[in-house]
Amino acid sequence: HISPQFHCVFDDDFSTVEHLRLGSIPTNWEELYCTQSELATATHFELATDWHIDEVESNAENSGAAYLQRHLWETPPVSLADANEGAIAPEMPSNEGALDAQSSPSIFDFGHSPIVDSEANLLLLPPPVNFAEAGLRRSERLKNKRTQGTSLGAYLSMTTFKRTMSFAALQLQGYEIKRANKNGTYNESHPFAFAATLSDSETFHYGDAMKQPDKLLFMKAMVKEVNDLTKAGVWVIRNRADIGERNLIKAIWSFKRKRAPDGTYIKHKARLCAHGGMQKYGEHYWDTYSPVVQMMTVRLLLVLSLILDLHSRSIDFTLAYTQAPIDVETYIEIPTGFEVDGNRKDYVLELKKNLYGLKQAGLNWFETFKAHLLSHGFRQSAVDPCCFLRDDLVLLAYVDDCLIFNKNKGKVDKFISDLKEVFNLTDEGDIATYLGINVTKNKEGTEFQLSQPHLIERIIQAVNLHDMRLHDTPAEPKTILTKDIEGDHRKTFWSYRGVVGMLNYLCGTRPELLFAVHQCARFSVDPKLSHERAIHRIVRYLKRTPQNGIILRPDIKKKTFEIANELSMAKY
Repeated sequence: HISPQFHCVFDDDFSTVEHLRLGSIPTNWEELYCTQSELATATHFELATDWHIDEVESNAENSGAAYLQRHLWETPPVSLADANEGAIAPEMPSNEGALDAQSSPSIFDFGHSPIVDSEANLLLLPPPVNFAEAGLRRSERLKNKRTQGTSLGAYLSMTTFKRTMSFAALQLQGYEIKRANKNGTYNESHPFAFAATLSDSETFHYGDAMKQPDKLLFMKAMVKEVNDLTKAGVWVIRNRADIGERNLIKAIWSFKRKRAPDGTYIKHKARLCAHGGMQKYGEHYWDTYSPVVQMMTVRLLLVLSLILDLHSRSIDFTLAYTQAPIDVETYIEIPTGFEVDGNRKDYVLELKKNLYGLKQAGLNWFETFKAHLLSHGFRQSAVDPCCFLRDDLVLLAYVDDCLIFNKNKGKVDKFISDLKEVFNLTDEGDIATYLGINVTKNKEGTEFQLSQPHLIERIIQAVNLHDMRLHDTPAEPKTILTKDIEGDHRKTFWSYRGVVGMLNYLCGTRPELLFAVHQCARFSVDPKLSHERAIHRIVRYLKRTPQNGIILRPDIKKKTFEIANELSMAKY
């Protein structure tokens, strides 16, 4: 008799299995035992002395069943778990005569000592193990309890297992449920189903950027970034020994292939940031909140520009944060890839102006820009703190992107010229895009359309939804989402919270999505399959209308306006 472990480890062809089923002695057993056996024991032995059998064929005592019965259990077997851990095998008496059924071990029970079965036939195949019941507590309550199935992907993500099932049973159950279809048929799981998916992002840190085929363009962008910051007086070089025990903040590189809202390539951009996570409250910063303009204000001013025939202009501040002075003494390390006098360790950079990544950088810039505007006769709106008014000139600020409105084009040009004397900015002309939004005016100049087709394409790619199914509405009618605590787990692994965030921003130009997106956003902490399907329905609705957006159409004669969606034409 040969143990089941022998078939798994030594008998690669499984040539003895058929004999175990019939209860007969394998004809090739002597050859296998002499050439491919291994002793699982912690006792020291000499392999050549103990296992080598001289003249097997000529010695009748050492052939066939007699040799099997005499030598099979001279060294008692141990379980695989005990053998792997180096445990000492339990003592068993050697058999001088025939091996009887009273002292014969039967099978191994997955890491436990051999089970003695006095009634078993040694030459028959051991009974199969019932994985559904192996390792269970034998109470009637647990026998009758039905276990709820789960998908293989959800099972692999579990951190704790159901205690009513053994590990092996859970493995098999999860695999079977994964393969099962609704019609009772089965699928084979492709190995690539478990491959990690990478997001199609064009934002990199230093290590990733240096592995890209266009790394030379990123390196040129690094040199340009350092030169621009040096010319702007953002820092001065200090000896490290001169700053004493002050805390240093790391300098971090961030890279991106910058594109227009329609996906057109613009340039390779490198941004040097400070590691804001190393700042300490009360030592490096205090307040951090900085407001931005509301989308409602942007839409209102665009409509008023049509009604009142206002000239509009878009400007962009270059490295806006670095144009504001820093309010706290701060030191950073020399950026990776650069040296001072051949080394990086002996020198540090003392910041004189803000640097991207600092927690208070946004607030410092806003306060600096607001102070300049207030000193030149502007008033800050009580409703929107990023809306500034002076006579008939209006300015909207979203960090470093600003919109200017005025009836007189000459006044707009004069104001921008005055700003250039203090700040480094770019005049982008009439409004064509703002904050990733396409702003399109019709030929008659009577309406604006705001659309975000590039963002919609990003959302479709994020959820990897490339089928041909489309929907006419973004949500199921008369259906309210709930927590669905007992519902099925999600089947895909894209970032639910990230997609909800993109949909929230899209609502600025697609107001018909507001209710559906709000429903999905409520369950970002623990989304279920029902919430995932709700996102899919929104995306399939967007796939049908990727170029559409909100239309701002005022009645110029009556000096009134209405906001309508291109699909529903609902008035607000």
